[in-house]
Amino acid sequence: MSDTTKRLESDIRDLQNKIDSILVVEPPEYDESDIRQIYIDDLLEKEKTKEADEIANLPLGVPMSKQVKINGDEEPKLFDINTIITKASLDMFSIDTKLINATAKYTGLIRSTMERMLFAEKRILTEKQRLEDINMICSSYKEFSNVKTLTEDDFSGDCEYDKNTRTAFASSTNHQEVPLEVVSITGNGYNGNKYVYKDGEFVEDKLSTALIDNIVDGSMLTSFEYSRVCGTEKYNSDVNLDNKSAICTIELTSGNTPVNTVRINSTDTKIIVRSILVSADNGKTYHATPFKRRALGGNIYDDFTYINESNIIAFPKTNYFKIVFESDNTFANEELAYQKTVIEEDNVDIQVTKMVNAQRKVITIDNIAAFCGTYQKATLQTYQLVPLNTEIGSIAVFSNEYIPEYLGEKNLIKYTFIINGEEYEVVPINSNKSGTKMICYREFSYMEPSVKMLAESIKSAYLRVDIDVTDQNCTPFVNNLKVCIGA
Repeated sequence: MSDTTKRLESDIRDLQNKIDSILVVEPPEYDESDIRQIYIDDLLEKEKTKEADEIANLPLGVPMSKQVKINGDEEPKLFDINTIITKASLDMFSIDTKLINATAKYTGLIRSTMERMLFAEKRILTEKQRLEDINMICSSYKEFSNVKTLTEDDFSGDCEYDKNTRTAFASSTNHQEVPLEVVSITGNGYNGNKYVYKDGEFVEDKLSTALIDNIVDGSMLTSFEYSRVCGTEKYNSDVNLDNKSAICTIELTSGNTPVNTVRINSTDTKIIVRSILVSADNGKTYHATPFKRRALGGNIYDDFTYINESNIIAFPKTNYFKIVFESDNTFANEELAYQKTVIEEDNVDIQVTKMVNAQRKVITIDNIAAFCGTYQKATLQTYQLVPLNTEIGSIAVFSNEYIPEYLGEKNLIKYTFIINGEEYEVVPINSNKSGTKMICYREFSYMEPSVKMLAESIKSAYLRVDIDVTDQNCTPFVNNLKVCIGA
């Protein structure tokens, strides 16, 4: 290799390093003008003023490279060849950066739009739940006229708190999310949205939901579907002549870091977690852990023993586990079809046949996130619940709890009202626990003995929640904390 060639290669590397230096800036916003300016500066350093002026006078968007004819009889000029290749490379690089930035802006726009929609939806749901609280709680207990849902702004303490699901759990210094990988998926159907037909096209050709990485990619823009087609006509081997639910088992691993909790995000309102299996030997064998079959889309008023809307599931610490899902969910007006090859003489025709007597049962998973940590008991306490210069006549607490089944039946969450300076231990009004469910200064004999009667009105009230821990690898959870108040 000649000295000239070595020098030119070194120049190319130097120029590339200069370009790379602007790509590490956060956020990675760079454009065609940045790349051109670096090239111009490089030419000026080499005293190539004419070439630098030509590039500087080119309008943005006009390629620097031009069509060049090379005469095979002439001795090639290495600098000219190097310049041609450099300009072409930088033009391609400019196009690449435009595509990258356009993609980033598009993704950011989608994410921003979805976040705004979720925020608006959250406010609508909050108001909807307030009205439901009044309807469900106040109509059942005439002692109450208002229900206040507690958020992170209403209390202090050392509990961990997930504001998105309004879920509190025991204190931890190392609670963290752990990346997951899907090992396998088995069941009574198939992965994806095969056969879904819309506007004369198969939907999976444009947007497939069969990608298993969608389960654990953490993105709100992707989802995975597991399907089972049921019908009264056997169109092909994937059609089942029954009406059974779709059932699938998803095997996951957290690698070298054992986990003890998952949060399942799904738009499927009928999704059920049937069982959880864990492994103690890196996935070679599995055993079922104690678990109550749960509908993740459950109603907060129906089941005190689960933190509905959080979709959190806890199990013994492991790095390999299986979740068994079930769903009867179907999509209204969804058309199914399949392709059939018809051979007539010398003609081969592919026909689309609609499956009018079939429907698809679908399990939809938007994301599964896993967490690990060690925990210790903690407390949260509300700020003053009674406005200044105000008196109330009755008070109670409403909540949902989740004590992981493998811990056994234990009272690990304790509720205490501090009223007019005195402490009163209570149990949630929506629970089946025995104990004081309401505190008031009027006598409601039909509620005795679950009513604590006071001799004076309630002028001051705080709620304290204590979360105990019996296994440092597992925490109880409490959410949907509400205070019921009566005048």
